[in-house]
Amino acid sequence: VMRRSLAKREESTKETEAAAPMRYETLEFYPEEHRVMCADRECSLTGKESRLLEVMLHYPTKVFSKANLYETVWNEDYIYEDNTINVHISNLRGKLKKLSGQDYIETVWGIGYRMKELHEDEA
Repeated sequence: VMRRSLAKREESTKETEAAAPMRYETLEFYPEEHRVMCADRECSLTGKESRLLEVMLHYPTKVFSKANLYETVWNEDYIYEDNTINVHISNLRGKLKKLSGQDYIETVWGIGYRMKELHEDEA
């Protein structure tokens, strides 16, 4: 009985944690709903854009290489100089900027992408 009680409590805690949105600056991402709020406005993303954002929000200070993002989101080997990541990141940036006026994703030249740290005057 004690084990069942603990298991139910752990399961309930996991559900509560899973339902909590991921937050970064004025972004809120609800992974279970595949819903993004940007500056208190809903942002419509494709499945791949949503997954890219989710991966980057998990580790906002990490610089992700194109290969790392591609292999994580597409579950396939990265093909060198494929433009897929550039296009999806560009589309994602554009959608977020349209709603908030902010650039949330920065390019780290020669390496990849990461979430941009916004300053008080930018947010």
